[in-house]
Amino acid sequence: MSEYISREAVLKHLNECKEDPFFDPDMARICFAISIFIEEMQAADVQPVVRCKDCIYLNRHDCPMAYIEHQTLQFAAVTPDFYCAKGADHEP
Repeated sequence: MSEYISREAVLKHLNECKEDPFFDPDMARICFAISIFIEEMQAADVQPVVRCKDCIYLNRHDCPMAYIEHQTLQFAAVTPDFYCAKGADHEP
């Protein structure tokens, strides 16, 4: 699974490093260059997902990921850790 970090958190950390009196001036210039690079970098388009186990649609007929098993005609759902684009959390 990919991991994402806050741009602001990275820039804050780089600025704190640059302000350290014991920090090497060459490293301060490198941190400055990295901070410019990070500021100009395009952000990833990410959204938090709602896992099936936390979804209000779990085990309901209107679940977009649910299906009816043709052999038994019983309702079946995906695994609890699965997710879809329509998932909605229990909390508003």
